[in-house]
Amino acid sequence: PIRSEDRFDDKRTFPLIIAGGPCAVNPKPLAKFIDAFVIGDGEDVIKEIIWTYKEHRGEKREAILEAFNNIEGIYVPFLHSDKRVKRRFVNNLDIAPYPEAPIVPYIQIIHDRVAVEVSRGCTRGCRFCQAGMIYRPLRERSAENVLSLAEKALKHTGYDEVSFTSLSIGDYEPLIYVLRAFNRKFSGKHIAISLPSLRVGAVNREILREIKSVRKTGFTIAPEAGTDRLRGVINKDFTIEEYIRTLELLFSEGWRRIKLYFMIGLPTEGDEDIRGIRDMVFEAINIGKRKGLQGINVSVSAFVPKPHTPFQWLGQLPVDELRDRQRILKGMLSHKKISFKEQHIPTSVLEAVCSRGDERIGDVIERAWYRGCRFDGWRETLKFDKWLSAFDREGIDPYKYATRTYTHSEKLPWDVVDTGISKKFLLKEYSMAVEGRFTKDCKISCSG
Repeated sequence: PIRSEDRFDDKRTFPLIIAGGPCAVNPKPLAKFIDAFVIGDGEDVIKEIIWTYKEHRGEKREAILEAFNNIEGIYVPFLHSDKRVKRRFVNNLDIAPYPEAPIVPYIQIIHDRVAVEVSRGCTRGCRFCQAGMIYRPLRERSAENVLSLAEKALKHTGYDEVSFTSLSIGDYEPLIYVLRAFNRKFSGKHIAISLPSLRVGAVNREILREIKSVRKTGFTIAPEAGTDRLRGVINKDFTIEEYIRTLELLFSEGWRRIKLYFMIGLPTEGDEDIRGIRDMVFEAINIGKRKGLQGINVSVSAFVPKPHTPFQWLGQLPVDELRDRQRILKGMLSHKKISFKEQHIPTSVLEAVCSRGDERIGDVIERAWYRGCRFDGWRETLKFDKWLSAFDREGIDPYKYATRTYTHSEKLPWDVVDTGISKKFLLKEYSMAVEGRFTKDCKISCSG
C-alpha cells in the first residue's frame, strides 16, 4: 500500500519506508506515505535505526515507530506529534563512513566518475540556497582522508576521473595541496580531475594548471544574478572586475568552452537585472574570442523559494512573468557562440509547490502517481496535464501554492523541523536582502 496508515497489519508483511536527504526538511508533502523521516546527516542515525529495529524486532509496527520516534533526528508522521525534530549533525567527517567501493553502473551515466565529498556545509550564505543553510556549520575532510578515499574508490571502480565535491569547492582550505598530491600520486595513469562550479574570485592559476595537467574537464561558474544590486539581495558577493579577471584567467589557461549558471525570478529582480545577465554573457564572449573561444553554455533556472532559507516566506513569480523573462533573455542571447539551456517552467512550478507544500499536496502526489506520473524531474517524461488534473480533483490551485507569500508570523508547514538555523537569523537575513546588503563570509556563529 502507498499510504503508511494502510501498512499497519498484524502479520507484519510490509516494509518500513524511511526517507532522508535535503527534501526531508519539509516532510509534510510526503508524510502520508513515509513511515519515518531522517532529518540531517545520516551516518550516525542509520546505525541507531538498525539497533532500535533489532531491539524491537517482532513487535507491532506501532511499537517500532514509537521507538524510532525516541531517536534524535527522526520524524514519525503517524504519531502526529507537534514536537520539533532536531537535525542530526556529524561533527567529524574524517571518522564518518564513506563509500570506498561505489557501485559502477552497467550503463553510461552523466556523472560517470568517482566523487569524493571534501566538505559539508558552506560559509557563503547565499540567501536562495537551502543546502548552504541546512548543512551549517562548515566541516572539512582532511587532505589525507580525501586522498585516501579517492585512491580506494579509483582502485575499486576503474574510473579515469575523480570529482572533488563541495558546496563551495574554492573555499576548501587544502584544495591546492590535494590537487598537487593527487596528480603526483597518479602521474602517468591519466586520471583526470573535475571540480563543481567555482565561485567567482576563487579561481587561480595554480588550480587551473593542476586540473588541466591530464585533460581539461568542464568548467562552470555560477554568477546567478546579472547586477551588483541583485547580487547584494541574494548575498552573492563578487564584483564585475573579479568576474572579468576569472574569465581572463580561464581563457588564458586554455579553456575554450565554459558554462555559466544564472537564475531568473529572484526577489526584486527587474529588467535591468535581465539585461545584466546578457551583458555578463557577452563579456565572456568578448574576452574569449581573443583566445579561440568555442562556445559558452548558459544555463538559466527559475527561482524556487525553499524552506529554512531567508526567502522561505516569499512566493515564486507567476508563470506568465517567468515565461516572459525567459523568452526575453533567450532573445537577448541569440548568438552562434551561445548554447542557451532554460529550465522547463512547469517543472519549476511543481518544485515550488512541493518545496513549500503541506500535507494536502500529498493527496495530489498520490493522485498524479495513479494517473501515471513518473520521473517528473525530466522534461521529456513530465505529464503536466495529468498533474493539473490531479490538482483540480483535489481542489488545489498549484499556481496559488507556488506564488503564495507567507507573513513572518505564520506557522509554516516545515516548522516541525529544527535545522539549527533560527527564524530570528533568517528574518535578519531577509531584512539584509531587502536592503541589498551583504553578509560577511563566516564559519562560526552563523545560524542565529
